[in-house]
Amino acid sequence: MGHNHDDTNSFYRFKGGKWLATEREGIGLDETHGHNTLLIDGQGQYRPVAHYREADEFEGSDGFIQRTANTAHFDYISANATNRYRQIPGMKAVNREVLFVRPDYFLMFDNIEAGEQHSYEWIVHFQEGSEIENNWIRGNAGDEQVLGVGIISPQKFSINTGVDVLPYVRISPEQPMANVRFLNVLYPTVSSAWQVKPAVTIVDENDVALLAQLKMQNGSGRIDEVIFTEKPARNEKIGKYVFTGKLAAITQSQELGVEKLFLLDCKYLKDDSSGIEFIKTEAENATVEFSFDEKTISIFGDVTQQIVLYGPTIETIVLNKKAIQYTRRGDYVFIFGDTTPPSPPVGVKATPSEGD
Repeated sequence: MGHNHDDTNSFYRFKGGKWLATEREGIGLDETHGHNTLLIDGQGQYRPVAHYREADEFEGSDGFIQRTANTAHFDYISANATNRYRQIPGMKAVNREVLFVRPDYFLMFDNIEAGEQHSYEWIVHFQEGSEIENNWIRGNAGDEQVLGVGIISPQKFSINTGVDVLPYVRISPEQPMANVRFLNVLYPTVSSAWQVKPAVTIVDENDVALLAQLKMQNGSGRIDEVIFTEKPARNEKIGKYVFTGKLAAITQSQELGVEKLFLLDCKYLKDDSSGIEFIKTEAENATVEFSFDEKTISIFGDVTQQIVLYGPTIETIVLNKKAIQYTRRGDYVFIFGDTTPPSPPVGVKATPSEGD
């Protein structure tokens, strides 16, 4: 066990021949503070004194992958590191989720829960140092390569910089707390394009969910919105959306409206401002990608129950990479069943197109 590193839920980022986010490496450099993960009360992940010879001392201190999902334009992974901090009293959850919105950026959501207050530090290392600009960190990698870290949550934070073999940045809530959400965007770019990085903000937040927005500043008019939940939400009102599911990502433009939509374990999503119900189903654990600009909906999972999908321009529906038949009623398409849609969640009014 002597070659293990205390780096559960750590990450690296490489692009253009350069390490945008890297870590310490070498003999004896195995401690958590040298990796791109979390410190709690200044402590790293659990490592028993007799770690070289007593493997059973590690029992019950493992981290693990919880869920993965992949579509043409989105990738998702979640991992649980709770047991890796078992020496710290009262820790209930240390979970990290990452959404890759291809090919532009990553969103990293850390949900931490405890029975008492702690200090938390989110760590990233860079090759050539960093600069702080409001809620953005500019990590320099050389040869014009840059990794921007946009801090979305917590909204009140402090930043600590230093050198631990490599230059690092640590993000913390301003005050100790029991529960915290870190939500950061990892935005690879180049020096000449740094000024047109997206504007990032929280639109709405409650005990169940967080709605974040990324507004592109490159003239495209593109606005991305992402709903993260700590646990699958049920009929949750967040911003302009009503949501039952784990995660939703909406890519839209001022000119074309919604262009792409990624739904994870989602049974219902409605845009209250337009009245559009994007999905309505009782199917469990389905991953769905809408690609309106490509006129395709892709579904992944063991799906046999009826799914109703908003698809006025959709021409092809693919289930587990195989095209399937569907029926249409107005702007909606139906798979696995007749065209009688299931009832919306309690308290949610049906759209006019389904009420006739």
